[in-house]
Amino acid sequence: MKKNKIPAPRQTGEIFEEYAADFYAERGYAILFHSFQYKQYEIDLIVKKGDTVVFVEVKARNAKHQTDPLDRIDNKKMMNIFRCSEGFKQFLRQKHIATDELHFRYDGIGILYDDEKNVLQIDWEKDYYRPARHIYD
Repeated sequence: MKKNKIPAPRQTGEIFEEYAADFYAERGYAILFHSFQYKQYEIDLIVKKGDTVVFVEVKARNAKHQTDPLDRIDNKKMMNIFRCSEGFKQFLRQKHIATDELHFRYDGIGILYDDEKNVLQIDWEKDYYRPARHIYD
């Protein structure tokens, strides 16, 4: 019987998305979704605390590359996150959950790790992306 192997980059991404989920959970956020998909778009995490729903993009990078993982979130990626978040809001409305009383935020989590996948640093950028600011970029 053949074993299905997850490709290394996806497996690495999943490891650090789970780390980011734990990071939010430790701060009192409820984890709503991992890898929420709408059409061809995806959001790594959707979390909620009080009346604030947070869409989280997680970027991890081996520290030997000496670059900020969050620099890998470009305008195209941010617009895709925004499009996916609009799909999530539509999903909520279809479930008869009012979105007008919710606040929405877009965070970035940057993780630096070593060769053994030990986390060396985590950067939490609240309000990393504000859609109105980037619509015409």
